[in-house]
This record gives sequence, structure tokens and C-alpha cells, in this order.
Amino acid sequence: MKSEEYPKLSRLMENEELWQHVKDFDGLLDRSKSRLPVDEGESETVKIAYLLHELAFAHFFSTLVFRFKTREIARGIFDAESQGNLVVLFNLARAFMEHTASLAFQNQALEKAVSDIETKQLFDQVDRAIRKHRKIVDRIYYGGESGPKIAKRLHTNDLLEALAKVDKRAASDYATLCEFVHPNYGSNLLVSSGELSSGSIGIPSGSLTEELSLARGAIERCAALDWDLVISGTRHLSKIENWITIASANGAKLSQLFSVRVGHSGDGKSKDTAIFFKKARTHDEAIQAFYKYLEQQGIEFHERRIAAVEDGYLFDIVLTDGGPLWVKYKIAE
Repeated sequence: MKSEEYPKLSRLMENEELWQHVKDFDGLLDRSKSRLPVDEGESETVKIAYLLHELAFAHFFSTLVFRFKTREIARGIFDAESQGNLVVLFNLARAFMEHTASLAFQNQALEKAVSDIETKQLFDQVDRAIRKHRKIVDRIYYGGESGPKIAKRLHTNDLLEALAKVDKRAASDYATLCEFVHPNYGSNLLVSSGELSSGSIGIPSGSLTEELSLARGAIERCAALDWDLVISGTRHLSKIENWITIASANGAKLSQLFSVRVGHSGDGKSKDTAIFFKKARTHDEAIQAFYKYLEQQGIEFHERRIAAVEDGYLFDIVLTDGGPLWVKYKIAE
């Protein structure tokens, strides 16, 4: 098959921004660390900032590793298609599902981490919560027979349960692919007509049309999910990054770290009356406040477009089910 017949998989492979992050991970980490206070000292908020930073970059690194592997799997899929190698194609389709399942598990773990941490108030509570969720990242990255014994193993079924929450066909399609990967009749059909002792070897069974379509469909769905899951994970990481920025500021109070200041001016009907979250401490907090505003007003978000940059402010036009809304954010100096 040609690359245009795998549009979502092709887009995944062509995401140059991701591969630049892979190449420059050490630089990204160093630049991020440079924005932390020089010394953890005795400040509770600064200590939390360092712990949050470790948690965020563990997730970020793990995401890059898994996505790089899926890119390599994608390259193999195109090679298998070009060579008509169905044995490799079905094996890689199943592998792609397993890696997407891992990414789904990680995204759900990250979402739980954010939801759990922001409910805590006291230092000991926040500290324990962050350390607990860091251990989960260790399980995601190291868990397995070949990993360190300190990281409890994650079973493939745990990952597939996470995938099933975002893809209703995951369980049945994975079971089918397994039948064509194990050394039995299913995989035999990939290289023979299926008749023992009298069938042709080297020519796939002519009855594979439906299963081949299933494998290709599963690959494309996983490629689309990969994209969506990383976007979702990025939003969660942005929230943690916002906490790190606030916790690193002089005089920051732990009791106010996870609050979102939603006070705003403007009704959003025009540029002059753009919604503005004047008490937001960071750009990310202003974005979170806007999402809370939409939720409180029962408004469904559709799309965001940058409209203008003027006088130290960024103006967005946000398309919603109730019409467009103007929003403005102060640009950090």
C-alpha cells in the first residue's frame, strides 16, 4: 500500500517537531531546570517545584521513547506493505496496538496524577502524592521481566484495558491479531492456502481480505489515537509546568499553588470586550481559567485561532457552539 492509504500513520512519521524534541531532550531538560530556583533550601513550595519537575520530565521522556518506537514500527509497516510481507505486517499491527495501549495507560495515569495532586493542601500530602505517581511512571518505563526489580511489572492486559477506554474495538481486534501472530493455523494462513499437506506454501490464503482490512484499520486507528493521546498528555504536562512556575516564584504559598484564579473582565463579544483573566499568575493559568469559564457557562469548545498580538497582549478567537468568543492573554515579559 502507498503512504497516502495510511494518512494517519504517515502524519505520525512526518511529525518533525517530535523528532526534534527527541534529538534535543538533554537541551530541553537543561533549559527547563535553569528556570527552577537555584537551591531547594527550606521552602516547601520550591521543594514541590523540584518534585513536580522530576515527575513531568519522567512522563515527557517516557512519551518520547514510546513515540519513537511507534515511529520505527510505522517504518516497518510501510516496508512490510511494499514487500507484501503479511507475517511482518500482522506482527507489527499487534505491536502497534500494544504500544498505543501503553501510551493510553500513561495518559490516564498522568490525568490521575494531576487530579490527585491538586486536591492536596499540606506539604506532606503533596509530597507523598507526587512520589506515588512518580513510581507509576517507573512502572510504565521499567516494568517487565528485563526491568529493575524495584519496578512492579505491568501486564499487557493492564495496558489493553486502558486502550479499550478510548477504542471500543481494541479488545476484539487485538484478539484477532494474536491469532495471526501465534504459530498456529491463523498465522499459517499468511503464508499458505491453509490446507495441511496439500496446500500451496508461499501464497497467502485468499480468504484473508477481512482480516487484512482489520489489521490495516487497527493501525490507522492507533495512529490517530497516538496523536490524540499525546495532545491530551501535553495538556496535563502544561498544567504541571504551570504549577512549577508558580511554586518557583518568590513568596509563593503552597496553599495557593493549585488554585485557579478565574476572576475575569469582558464578555468576549468583540476584541474591545475580550475576556481577560486579570488575576491569572501565568499564561497557562489563564488558559485553565478560560476552560473553567466555558465549563461553568455550559459552552462547548470547538477551535482556537490566534487573531492578533498587540500592546503586550495575545488575542484569540475561540469558536464555540454558542458562537465566537474573543479572549486576550498578557504576554510574559
